[in-house]
Amino acid sequence: NTITPGAWASGGNYPISVREFYGVGTQTAGLGFNGTSPGGTNISSEYDGSSWGSVTNPGISAIARAGAGTQTAALAFGGEGGPAPTSTEEYNGTSWSPQNVLGSGRYALNGAGTQTAGLAIGGRSGASSPAAVEEYDGTNWTAGGAQPSGTSYAGSCGTQTSALVFGSAPSATTATFEYNGSSWTAGGNLGTPVERTSGAGTQTAALQAGNNPGSGLTSAYDGTSWSTRPSMSAGRHNLASSSQGTTNSSMVFGGNPGAGFSNATEEFTGETTAANIKTFTTS
Repeated sequence: NTITPGAWASGGNYPISVREFYGVGTQTAGLGFNGTSPGGTNISSEYDGSSWGSVTNPGISAIARAGAGTQTAALAFGGEGGPAPTSTEEYNGTSWSPQNVLGSGRYALNGAGTQTAGLAIGGRSGASSPAAVEEYDGTNWTAGGAQPSGTSYAGSCGTQTSALVFGSAPSATTATFEYNGSSWTAGGNLGTPVERTSGAGTQTAALQAGNNPGSGLTSAYDGTSWSTRPSMSAGRHNLASSSQGTTNSSMVFGGNPGAGFSNATEEFTGETTAANIKTFTTS
C-alpha cells in the first residue's frame, strides 16, 4: 500500500479579515456569514472549492452567530448586536429572509443540523452561559434537552438527532457531549483542552480545528475517542468551518491568529491508502 498522510493546504482568501463568525456547507460548496471585522458585519460569501464570491448579505449585522445547513439551504441564528440574540434567518442560495425568533436570546452559541431540522446549542446571555438547547423545524423553535453544562464558543457538528459539541469558553475544556434528539451524554474527552474552536462532520466522524490562543490544533473523533491530525499551518481561534464537511474533506477560514483578524482559508484532506501492486503471483 501507498499511504498519503493527511494535510492542510491553502485555499482562496475570504473577502474580508474576520473572526467570531460562522460557516456551513462543504469544502467545495461553503458559505460564511456575519462576524466582527472589527465591529459586527453582515458580510456573506460563497466558496466553490477555489475562490470566494460575494452574495446577498444577511439582513442584520451580528457577532458570534451560529448556523446550520448547506450553501443553498442555510440557517443563521442568535448572535450579539442589535436584534441578533433572538434572530433567525434562512438563506436559499440567493437571498436571506427573516424567520421566527429563538425562544432564548444568546450569542457565542453553536449549531448543528439542517435548515429544516436545526439545533441551537448553549451560548451566552450576558455574563452567563445557559444550557438551553432549541430545535428548529423549518418554522418554529421549541425547547430540546438541556445540556449537562452550558457551553459557548465551542465546536459542534452533526444533526438535530445526532449532534456533537466539544470544548467551550471562557475556560478551555476537554469535555465532549453527544445529543440523541432528547438528551445529552458524555463522549470521549479531547486530548487537549480547547476553546473557541471549530467543528465539522458527524457525531461519529468529527473534525476539530483551531484553539485559543492562535493554535493550529486539529483532531478527529470516531464516536468513541479523539486522535490527533496534522495541525493547520496558520494557527487561529474564533474561526469558521465547513460544518457539513468530513474528517477527510473539510476547510476552515478567517479567525483570530493570536491577535487581529485573518482572511486565510485552509483545506483539509485526510489520509489515503492505495494499493501500488494490482496483480501479483507466487511460486
